Amino acid sequence: MRVTVTTEFRYLATADGAVWSPSSLAYPFWSRYLAVFDQVRVVARVQSATRVPATYLRCDGDRVSFAPLPPYQGPFQYL
Repeated sequence: MRVTVTTEFRYLATADGAVWSPSSLAYPFWSRYLAVFDQVRVVARVQSATRVPATYLRCDGDRVSFAPLPPYQGPFQYL
């Protein structure tokens, strides 16, 4: 069984498709759902980045994937 989770948190993604976070909302957080579900898909705003700071944590991984939304903020960036 799969689960899709949405969050307002914003992530960075590198060209290789890896998703990164400066907070605790990284892979260990999302992998908790794997105790119940076979796969986890996170729907979140993801911005492209060429590099990420060394302190950032990897968020995607085995059976945890991301469905990126555009990283706009507010109605004017949406237009």
